[in-house]
Amino acid sequence: MKSWVVAIVSCTAGNVLCGTAICDTTVAKTSELASALKVLKESNDPRELEKEAIWLCFCGEPGAIATLKAQLIDRAFLDRLSGSMQDPFRNVRVERILTSLCKGAPLQAEETLIHLGNSKVFAAEAGRMFQLIRATRHVEKATSSLIMFLDSQALPDSASTNLVIMSLAHLQTPESRAGIKKRFLASEYRNEQKLAWCTYLLPVRDEPSIIRLYEELITAGVSDAAIRNRLVQTLFEYRHSTWFKNLVNTYSAPMEPSNRNSAGSEALRDLLRVSDIAMKMDLTVETKEGLKVARKEIESILTSRLPKK
Repeated sequence: MKSWVVAIVSCTAGNVLCGTAICDTTVAKTSELASALKVLKESNDPRELEKEAIWLCFCGEPGAIATLKAQLIDRAFLDRLSGSMQDPFRNVRVERILTSLCKGAPLQAEETLIHLGNSKVFAAEAGRMFQLIRATRHVEKATSSLIMFLDSQALPDSASTNLVIMSLAHLQTPESRAGIKKRFLASEYRNEQKLAWCTYLLPVRDEPSIIRLYEELITAGVSDAAIRNRLVQTLFEYRHSTWFKNLVNTYSAPMEPSNRNSAGSEALRDLLRVSDIAMKMDLTVETKEGLKVARKEIESILTSRLPKK
């Protein structure tokens, strides 16, 4: 634990020592910041660089995030952070730092991520951009600026499109929902991609905004039967062995569905309403059977929440 954190805790122990503790805290914190900056400028140890970069994300010091941002668009620093080409954590470190940025400095995270993504130095390595896109899902209250940036990274021939769909699903804004819908309905994207995108919605499928997205897609008249069935299946079922049997890399790791028992009652009622719509659609017998099972489960959860007589 950093010494300045200990000093803050000590400060709360009693009013008599409070003034001294604040002074000691300031000195200790300044010392820790100077130490972190020294490491970032001089160390060649990727693990040490990651550790201090993450500390900057949470330290709360004025200028800390600006300093980190400057380092992350410096080619020499990025080379030291990445380590050797054989290092399995070469780009994972970047994601861990950027995720920490979103959690430790949420008010500065969005602007910083966009700045890094638009930097030629940072974007020179595709793996770094993949990790940045993955980190964007942790941004709180994403604005249209972030959605526009992600939109620019999700062209039909882009290797990052699948990651963008994942992030848009987690951001759950009207704009991010529209970005997903637009691509589902666009002929420029391959149907094989769209089948995978359905599974990317699994972790957030019980969120009201995502249920609305499903409803919009289901009622949009998707012409491809496989996609139409997969949409309904991923909203109401979980077919791990069928959907994830051909995974080839970590970016396509199996998605786990949210816990339906944790869904809000209003969301569950929305699911029942959408299931009524789906039952009238042109779906396979297998999909409709799964839909019936899911419907019974949802009704059972809602019944269990009724006041006991």
